Order: sequence, then C-alpha cells, then structure tokens
Amino acid sequence: MLSDISEHLKGIVEQRAHDDANIRYLDGLELYGALDHARLPLPDRLHPDADTHRLIGDRFAPILREMMRLVTNKS
Repeated sequence: MLSDISEHLKGIVEQRAHDDANIRYLDGLELYGALDHARLPLPDRLHPDADTHRLIGDRFAPILREMMRLVTNKS
C-alpha cells in the first residue's frame, strides 16, 4: 500500500515537473528503509524515536543543501 502511494506521488511529481522546475520527489525510503528498521525499529511502529530522527535528518540535510544550491544557482 505505501509503495503504491509512493509510486503514485512520484508519477504526479514527474508530470508536474514539466511545468514547475522547482518540484522534486524524494522517496522516504531513502531516509529510513527496511535495513534501518532492523537496527532502529519504530517504537510504536509509526513514529521515529530521537536516534531515528537524527538518522533521517543526517540523510535529509545533504539532499536539502543540494536542492537549495540548485535553486540558488538559478537566480
């Protein structure tokens, strides 16, 4: 189910990217995936704990920096 939603969202972003150069799709599994779950399971099976938030943030920060660099360089 979640993979179906992800694929649908990816398709929407790909369609809209033709008209909006600033739209991006980031698959959440790049930030927290099955291998991460084995090491850092979600305590309530939904919400990340502090260590998992840190992992996600550490992975997201360079992606965001690159996105911001691309936007800034367009100006």
